[in-house]
Amino acid sequence: MLSPLDRRRFMVNSLKAGAVAGLSDLAFVHKLPEVRAEDVKIRHKVHLTDDIEPLVRVIEDTPRDRLMNVVMHRIRAGVGYQQLLAALFLAGVRGIQPRPVGFKFHAVLVVNSAHLASMACAGNERWLPLFWGLDNFKSSQQQNKTQATG
Repeated sequence: MLSPLDRRRFMVNSLKAGAVAGLSDLAFVHKLPEVRAEDVKIRHKVHLTDDIEPLVRVIEDTPRDRLMNVVMHRIRAGVGYQQLLAALFLAGVRGIQPRPVGFKFHAVLVVNSAHLASMACAGNERWLPLFWGLDNFKSSQQQNKTQATG
């Protein structure tokens, strides 16, 4: 069973993975487009447009060990910060069961915190809290499956 991944462990594992890939300084972030401060400001309610559903499916259906790379490719292809934020939240709301009471629904509750953390970051680093949120979602999704079969 996969254990929940807190922020600290996520960063440590990211650094380890980066070291293996020769990216010990999280250089992969610099390959992503910069997120401007105005891009992270919520100016209106989220509108679920046709481009959100396919991204939600990617988040739901891609295995945890491949999700970061798949999402990075989507970002490079034009997926914006607001789209990823909305898709992550929607995937959590519709895919993570709040009961039985436990920490797996935390994946939904922390989306706003990840967004606030992104606002405090600069440029390309604004993606990092959303990547943590994606990994947290996959951990909770696995807990859902385990509880459903166990």
